[in-house]
Amino acid sequence: MSAVLEARGRTTLSTAAERRRGRAWLGAFQPDRLVPMGLALAVALAGIAMVYPAKSTSFAAARRALRSGEWRNLNAVRGPAELDQVLRALVTEPAERAFVARRIFQELPAGGARRPLENVGALAAIRLSAVPLAARGDLPGLSARAAAARGATISLLTPEQFQALKPLLVVRTGGAFRGAFLLNVLILLGAFVLMQVGLHLTGRSGDRFLLPVALILSAIGFVMIVSLRDPLRDQMLFTRFAQGALLGGLALVACSLPIYERSVLRRLAFLPLLGALGLSLALVLFGSGPAGSDAKVNLLGTQPMELIRLLLVLFLAGYFSSRWVLLRELDERPLGDSSWLRGLRLPRLHHVLPVAIGVAVSIAFFFVQRDLGPALLLGALFLSLYAVTRREVGLAALGLAAVLGAFALSHAIGFPRTVSLRTAMWLDPWENGLARGDQIAHALWAFASGGLSGTGLGLGAPAMVPAAHTDLILAATGEELGFVGLLACLTLYAMLVIRGFRIARRAPEAYTMFLALGLTLGLGLQTLLIAAGVTGLLPLTGVVTPFLCYGRSAQIIHFATLGILWSLSASGAAAAGGAAVSEARGRLSLAGPRPRSGPPSPAAPRALDLAFGRPRGALLAVLGAAALVVLGKLSWVQVARADRTFARGSLALQADGEHRFEYNPRLRLVAAQIPRGNVFDRNGVLLATSRWKDLTDRRSDLERLGVDLDRACLATDERHYPFGGLTYHLLGDLVSRRNWGATNTSFVERSHDAFLSGFDDHATVVTLRDPATREPRRLLRRDLSGLVPLWRHRHEPGHPSVRAVMSRSRDLTLTIDVRLQTRAAALLREQVVAAGLERGSLVVLDPDNGELLACVSYPWPTGPLRGDARLAVAAAGLGAGGTVEARPAAAGSAAASEIADSRVDPAASPLMDRARFGLYPPGSTFKVVTAAAALTENPALARARFVCRRLGGGRVGAVVEGRLVRDDVADEPHGAIAMEQATVASCNAYYAQLGRQIGWAALSGMGNKFEIAMGHPNGEAAERAHAVESAYGQAQVVATPLGMARVAAAIAAGGRLPAATAVREPTARRSVENAVIDARTAEAIGGMMRGVVTRGTARRIAGVFPPIAGKTGTAEIENAPSHAWFIGYAPFGQARRRIAFSILLENGGYGGARATELAGRIVAEARRLGIIG
Repeated sequence: MSAVLEARGRTTLSTAAERRRGRAWLGAFQPDRLVPMGLALAVALAGIAMVYPAKSTSFAAARRALRSGEWRNLNAVRGPAELDQVLRALVTEPAERAFVARRIFQELPAGGARRPLENVGALAAIRLSAVPLAARGDLPGLSARAAAARGATISLLTPEQFQALKPLLVVRTGGAFRGAFLLNVLILLGAFVLMQVGLHLTGRSGDRFLLPVALILSAIGFVMIVSLRDPLRDQMLFTRFAQGALLGGLALVACSLPIYERSVLRRLAFLPLLGALGLSLALVLFGSGPAGSDAKVNLLGTQPMELIRLLLVLFLAGYFSSRWVLLRELDERPLGDSSWLRGLRLPRLHHVLPVAIGVAVSIAFFFVQRDLGPALLLGALFLSLYAVTRREVGLAALGLAAVLGAFALSHAIGFPRTVSLRTAMWLDPWENGLARGDQIAHALWAFASGGLSGTGLGLGAPAMVPAAHTDLILAATGEELGFVGLLACLTLYAMLVIRGFRIARRAPEAYTMFLALGLTLGLGLQTLLIAAGVTGLLPLTGVVTPFLCYGRSAQIIHFATLGILWSLSASGAAAAGGAAVSEARGRLSLAGPRPRSGPPSPAAPRALDLAFGRPRGALLAVLGAAALVVLGKLSWVQVARADRTFARGSLALQADGEHRFEYNPRLRLVAAQIPRGNVFDRNGVLLATSRWKDLTDRRSDLERLGVDLDRACLATDERHYPFGGLTYHLLGDLVSRRNWGATNTSFVERSHDAFLSGFDDHATVVTLRDPATREPRRLLRRDLSGLVPLWRHRHEPGHPSVRAVMSRSRDLTLTIDVRLQTRAAALLREQVVAAGLERGSLVVLDPDNGELLACVSYPWPTGPLRGDARLAVAAAGLGAGGTVEARPAAAGSAAASEIADSRVDPAASPLMDRARFGLYPPGSTFKVVTAAAALTENPALARARFVCRRLGGGRVGAVVEGRLVRDDVADEPHGAIAMEQATVASCNAYYAQLGRQIGWAALSGMGNKFEIAMGHPNGEAAERAHAVESAYGQAQVVATPLGMARVAAAIAAGGRLPAATAVREPTARRSVENAVIDARTAEAIGGMMRGVVTRGTARRIAGVFPPIAGKTGTAEIENAPSHAWFIGYAPFGQARRRIAFSILLENGGYGGARATELAGRIVAEARRLGIIG
């Protein structure tokens, strides 16, 4: 009977246990478990609910654009012809456009691709073989780029083309994104439901806060991954993030099942070490890294670093738990008799040697893998556990110093390159001058962008942060959640660490204590290292941010770590509960019932608490102090100096090999919202704009002026110049900034940048040491702090600081008449080519106010303005009729030849603004200045006579101050002549003697009044000689064509020298005038100049109407033909409107020929256009 009753009892107990296990999952929904998870779920849903509306605001506009055909869904394209409209503005040649469309179509599902495109960026990766393309005459843009290519392939689209094309393409609709988003939200949240239920299936009860903290952190990571990408154009990384959470949930549940104090791993601790070493060896042999990095972190599509860390923690826990007493109590003999050597406690060598070898080999492997970040993490982890074991920090500190020394050694020797780069970035985040050396700067910009409270989920620009979904996810989070949000995130990590230390404290035995402590340190040190790296406190280490960053392999290991900690906490709680029950029973059996009143007796401290309580507490304090340092740096960047950090520049090595400051890309984003002002000529003709629509609205007007808009400009350009090279010397090229820093330029786009931009960047020149050569260099630094309020209030268009900037006038009007500019350019080129010359220039201005009406330097840029940045660009040449010739040019060749020419001979470069900055001897045109000096000195000199006689060799002239002064070859002796006849005949002999008469002081003084460089003769004899030769425009006298046009303008304006200007100032400020001679003198000289035209050296244009007054010039130069000059003004006599002009044909010979003829044609064009009359 008793046997039957005993069997029935066992059956009843077994059935009850099975029933309890069957209902164990209900423990997940107990209030003490459900409330923390419910609160975490509410926070997660709040973040998800905020990010979706922010990312879906463009869906309605996208739907309309897709319906109208303005945009294309690549995955819905059925044929290459459907791509024609979006490519039309990029590729002007029909054959080339069809080729590009066909090649893109091959990458699409309808074109034979196996799967739909995940992102528009896939188009930028399409490569073409360069060799066959170079011979394709029907593909001018591609063939030109292929011919200039250095490699075997070229990209189908240039970066500029892709950036212009991307806004017109999508790979999914808003509905498709919505469906994927909701599905993955369910997967993410379902994964945590799975974890919550799965953890309680065994009936054990672990830490109830671990999973809620992980849920909030994962939800933040999920919404940040959503926020980082364009929902319609970019890859949906959040799908993989949700999948990682699901797989991680399975790993968490699986790792929570074992009871680790009974695990075989505690006895076979070297097995995990062998696994870690095996994975490291596989990485060395077969691993790879991301593009541009020499680190080996990828293996078969995964990143096994986190698994290696977990395996080493398992090894260290087993090793330290079995030897901690020996390591602590048994020391080596003292190294010497001195007191400090006796006080140095060293563990027995054979106890610590295996650990040192194991960790050292792992670090060595990581060094070979060219990624010391994990080495720093594992070194710090091992040394922390070692310090807790030994209960001292001396050797641990030395070991940490050795690990840090590896970083210093890496930086010193430059290997590994990635680690050396990260160390250099840390040493100087702002001015390291390295390629890709701006990562920390980008992180700090993102932190400063968020400020105290953040931009809001989905409302910032975290995509501008490089590697924002991995290494710099904290920076992206700080931008959208601000300092407050980061403080909350770090608080959650602190909770994980504190709960982990609590689990270690409650561990029933040493192995589980070391395991819990190692796992917790792994999570905590990772977070601190990456937080210190992105804030610039430490070099970037490349370690991941637990639960936040993208990466399925890392997610799986982090959740597995959490599962082990949960299991350890359950074991610790059970052990603590069992110990409490045993202690209570013991008290009852020995002393009877405890009295109801009086305080409970304190529990006796456990042996593990006595052994490790104090070092664990010290370690936790160190981690807390490090976290406070990180928070202090974040508060400094995000709160105290947010605006200054946001606007600070970073010195970087650019793609062209030059060092320049670059700035927070968010400033460029808000600056782009301020439409750059248009530039117009004096009649309202558009010369420069950033808005393609402004050009197309004026298409008919521009076509009447000879501009073929579709070939002269591309819709993809950031700035459009419909007249191309004809206006280059006046405007410059804002996009390429070619020749931007040259001192002999005066580009309107540069000099009036603040006005056109709507804000002043306060550009200043600073002297810094070149990061490569350490030599001093002058660089341009800008202060863009004026744009910061626009970023802070970009969603508040009515804010006063936003209205103040957006309401400013930004359009600029030039004094140029582009009708005259195009015709003058055509006539100049025609004359230069007809004479077999290469260079020339002309200036036409209004003598009353100095406004430039035309300013042409030949040659001007005729190729692409930006090298090979286009497939086809209109050349800014001119036809004989004055129309702009739109020639599809070899995109790289023309620009390359221009640059090559400028390197060989800067004066021959088409980039040279010779009309305003070229210095030339003025020849006989300077006689106008000499006459002005003489008449101002003594009006009676107008009647003074000097002799011009025949010299030997068939030439005529005079000997003056021992110098032979000769007139032109064909001249006859002029005899004794006065000033008017000498001017009409352009007699050098007369003016040489006149110069001697008035002397150097009077002559140079008048030249200085006219702002002409007279030279600096040294000594009285030299001054006398210079007075003779300078009087007819030789010696050291040099002038620009603009300067000589101002001389003619002063004569036309009654002696007032106008200040030349190309811009009608927004404030309508009058040009400064300087009275250089009196009106009577100017009138007398003007009469002489009219005589030059009617009966003198320029008589070939005597019949031109309106009448012209002018002066020819033939400027002799050494070892080359003379320059041909003509200056003058028209109409001569009474007139309502006049022009003054200067023409120079370099090496053009006699000034009375082609230069004079060109002047007559320019005056006739000005009259036809109604400019004079």
